[in-house]
Amino acid sequence: GAHLRALDGLRMGADPAHGLFVGNEFLQPGMGFTVRFPSGWETANARDFVAARSKTALILVALAGEGPDPMQVAREVQDRDEVDLKLRSSPVGSLPAVRGEAKARMEGRPAMLDVVWVAHGGLIYQVLGVSTSGESERAAVLAAIETFRPITKADRSRIRVERLRIRTARSGETMASLAARTGSRWTARELEVLNGVSPGAPLSSGQSVKIVRQERY
Repeated sequence: GAHLRALDGLRMGADPAHGLFVGNEFLQPGMGFTVRFPSGWETANARDFVAARSKTALILVALAGEGPDPMQVAREVQDRDEVDLKLRSSPVGSLPAVRGEAKARMEGRPAMLDVVWVAHGGLIYQVLGVSTSGESERAAVLAAIETFRPITKADRSRIRVERLRIRTARSGETMASLAARTGSRWTARELEVLNGVSPGAPLSSGQSVKIVRQERY
């Protein structure tokens, strides 16, 4: 009926606008950027930052300020945190950026701190890396920083979202055969629960059935 049709297209699960991982790449369609973290690192997408870590290194991406000038924000951070970062202007890809580095400590061990402030879309992002175990980990951190870039149409086309769709059962169909015919992401058993249908029960011809499909964002 009408209330079923109102559900058609309803998103199931997380909103990609808050950012999502595709493998080790983080896509943020809402803010329009993407960054690729080293493969095999543990990743996290929190409300105020996105991060990846290995046993001896950490990369953290967060919003640091507004405006077109990354140097202004970099100086403000440096003054506030009282750390000498030896700031220099140097773009990340096509984006204006300011880089800084300093010796630091991580969990009691000597570490290298690399920070880049990048201007994109009227905002300044801070990409921070800390590495403790030597040149290879630091190289991975620096390589990840260089992958920060504007999101493209091709990137967006890789983002998938699960949506509720209403489909009409055919004569003699079960939930299993309807799920296969309609390309449902959810299993027949999950769909039976979603629709309040007994396991394996035949569907009636013309019956409206809720399924879940994976579609482009």
